[in-house]
Parts: sequence; structure tokens; C-alpha cells
Amino acid sequence: MINPFTHKKILKKGRPGRGTIIAMSMPEAGASSQNIAMTLQVAVEGLAPYEVEDQWMVSRKDTLGFGVSLPVKVDQGNPQKVAIDWETYRSESAQQTAQRRANLAAQGPVGSGGISDPLAGGAAFGAGAAAGTFGGGGAFGAGGSQAEPVVDLRNDPELRAKLEKVLGRELTPGSTERLDFADDPMMAAQVMQVIAAHQAEKQMGALGQQPAQAPQSSSADDTIAQLERLDALRQSGALSQAEFDEQKRKLL
Repeated sequence: MINPFTHKKILKKGRPGRGTIIAMSMPEAGASSQNIAMTLQVAVEGLAPYEVEDQWMVSRKDTLGFGVSLPVKVDQGNPQKVAIDWETYRSESAQQTAQRRANLAAQGPVGSGGISDPLAGGAAFGAGAAAGTFGGGGAFGAGGSQAEPVVDLRNDPELRAKLEKVLGRELTPGSTERLDFADDPMMAAQVMQVIAAHQAEKQMGALGQQPAQAPQSSSADDTIAQLERLDALRQSGALSQAEFDEQKRKLL
């Protein structure tokens, strides 16, 4: 864990990027702030995506969860030192909350036909990159509460297919699904793992299309790191064995 002085220095002079949460420890209830162990998949322009395992001081008012994308700054000399830009994250969350509520208010009074889908008009839930997939889905506040997942399947047939395998049933294309796992926390964890892995896979694919700017001497290390990430996606179920083998052949 970096000290507060270094954290401020990196926020001021570091390189901007995004850090997607792919693993995190369970927050303790009641604490106003506490150290949370997290694994972040970091994306910075000009660098190959990589993972960082560390602890960060998290306020109880900040809501985190698997797949949530955080604005970060990384140290110029040591990219393993990552500072989370909490002020920007809170600003992003506040803007999304305001937009969501404005969209709800614009729907007008609920008629006799029933309650309308709050996502039907395209309102975004959640924060960061996760907002496009699930609205606060699998999100944990630093106090330890869990939100009911809302999965957006309108523009992501690949995610729908992966979730259908986990749930054992078909999901309606071009729709949103509100998933209630109150009686099955293990299934909730499995769904969140698939969603987080899918987000990470999409992010890796997008960055992989950019021109490589890393030094030639680091290409072997980058290949090993990418193979490790692909293997993690395979083990999580986000990639089939055939998909894993195909990506592996492309790298080698």
C-alpha cells in the first residue's frame, strides 16, 4: 500500500488510466474507512494492460464491486504504483446518478399498465465501465451491503450467451434482466465473476487493437502476461477452451 504522500504525488504527476476491479476483499461493516485489498486490471495509453494487487484506503461512502472501473493515475517510473482518483470517481458517480434520476422523472407518472422499465430509455446504472453492463450489479459499499444486479443485455449478445450457460436458461435478447439472488449467494458470485471477466476481456481486446508502443525488450514479458490473463479468463468460464487456444495461437 502506498503512503498518503506518495498517493498525492502520483495523482498530481502520474499517467492517467482506468483500473477495473477483478477481485476484492470483503469490506467490514461499520467502519467509516478501511484498507480494501483489490486486484485491478489497469489500462494506460501507451502501455500493455496489466494487473496490480495492493490495498487502498476506501471510504464507506464509496461503492465498489467486481467489474467497476475506477479512474487512476500510475507512477511515471513504476506503473505498479497506482493511485485511485476518488474525487473524479465520486464526480462520475454523481453525474450518473443525476442523469439516471432525470431520466426516471422524464417518464412521468406510472399508468395503470404497470411500472415501466427504468432502463428502457437507456438510463445508465452503476459507475465507470461497469455502468454499461450492470447497474450497481454486485456492487458492495465499504459498509458491506450488496445491490440487486441489473444486467443490460441490449447490445451484448456475447455476455448473454455466457450468462445463459451459468443460469441454465435463455435470456431475452435486446432487454435488461433484474436478477434476484437473495436465496443463492453462490450463484450471485458466479454471475458477477462472469460479468467481471467479460468486461476485462472486452477491455483487453480493445487495447490489443492499438499500435504497440512498448519496448522490444519487453515483448516476451508482455506475451507471458497476456497468456496468464487469458488463462484466468478461461478458468473463470469467460473463455472456452477453444477460444483460449485460438487466442494463444495468435500470441505465439
